[in-house]
Amino acid sequence: MKDKSLLFTYAIVTFVMITWGLNVVMFKVLVSTFPPIWMTTFRIFVAGVVTIAIIILSRKMRFLTKKEWRHTLIGAFLGVTCHHYFLAIGLTLTNASNAVLILALLPLTTSVFAMIFLKDRLTIWRTIGIGLALIGVSCIQGGTQGTLTRGEFYVFVAMVVQALSFIFIKKGTETLDSKQMTSMMLLIGSVGLLIISFVVEPRNAGSVMEASIPVYVIFFVSVIFATGVGHFYLMQPFRVLVQDRQLYLTILCLFSV
Repeated sequence: MKDKSLLFTYAIVTFVMITWGLNVVMFKVLVSTFPPIWMTTFRIFVAGVVTIAIIILSRKMRFLTKKEWRHTLIGAFLGVTCHHYFLAIGLTLTNASNAVLILALLPLTTSVFAMIFLKDRLTIWRTIGIGLALIGVSCIQGGTQGTLTRGEFYVFVAMVVQALSFIFIKKGTETLDSKQMTSMMLLIGSVGLLIISFVVEPRNAGSVMEASIPVYVIFFVSVIFATGVGHFYLMQPFRVLVQDRQLYLTILCLFSV
């Protein structure tokens, strides 16, 4: 029974990894069409509304403790506001394939942070997974003479802050339902992005309403399936994956490269 549950968990993560890989390509189309920060703000806000509505309708919403609020706020700031801001800016300055390869370092970086903050142990399988991640990212070097461009650096920062947010998500979901934490992080993070939008792109809000129907289809597919449902169901088995991350490493590297 436990093996079936673990297999189902890995199946969910595989699906999410495929969706996230495709989402980077869709995200590249969106940031090339809309003002990147405003588009990201609306995308995260809509995803937050969708997921919080599911929580409310399922009657699983509850008040948070001070400790849970702390983990949720830090997770929202790092994993939503900072991650999506740097990713949006980075994708305007580099191509989607390079961005996906850099994001393949996410499990590696998460492993390092887990060893530092959670006293996690490095096993042989995790070492193999880290090696696969490094091989995938090394594919970038042929086109950049061994240096990161400005866009690739922003994507790298986006990857690092998201990996750090996973540590706080892990701590928060020890007592808080992962779905509620995810939905609240998306809504709180979108507020941070909104503030940044008014500062960085104060006159571009109306441009979000000026696009063709196919672009809006891409927008809502990205919002609902990748950002909303993807985060929703990845965080649910996250407590298992932080403890047993070797397959997670392999899956993400496979679909990234």
